[in-house]
Amino acid sequence: MFPVCLLYAENFSSGELVYFEGEITLQRNNEIYTEDDIEIGSEIEEYDLISTGDDGYAEIMIESAVSKEIIIKVEPNSNMYFSVKKQGESANFNLKLLSGNIFAKVDKIIGNGKMDISSKSAVMGIRGTELNITSAPEGSLLVTCPEGRVSCKSGGREVFAGNGEAAEMLYGQPAKTKSVSK
Repeated sequence: MFPVCLLYAENFSSGELVYFEGEITLQRNNEIYTEDDIEIGSEIEEYDLISTGDDGYAEIMIESAVSKEIIIKVEPNSNMYFSVKKQGESANFNLKLLSGNIFAKVDKIIGNGKMDISSKSAVMGIRGTELNITSAPEGSLLVTCPEGRVSCKSGGREVFAGNGEAAEMLYGQPAKTKSVSK
């Protein structure tokens, strides 16, 4: 059975697995838990590695010092984790997409907080928006943003994607914006 962990005052974020189906694993402190060990309502902590298989899918709701609510939808064949760093009166939230695809919906950022989603080839700055990130195995990314705007930095260039636009970041090349159908 999946262990329940108590949150202490020094933790700045906690997540909850609100839905999952198919193959999913959670790795915490060198222990691996499968869909047989995990249940809806399980706590997701900083640095927990969430992985989905061919038929896997997970939804995680995160409350943090950066945003009241962050919803992450982890698509099949994806790997991700998150961390939060407290800096003075503000906090910096980072979600690391190691591979695969995610959808993120982020409430307005609190105060001077920052939120980034990063991969091996790019960093996306979030202020409160919805976005889809598709990652190719070699590191290229496609970011669409049905609501709000997102900053995308790759290859020494920053572009912004909003409604009707996509940011394309081909591995090893500067980011660029393309128009897409709504």
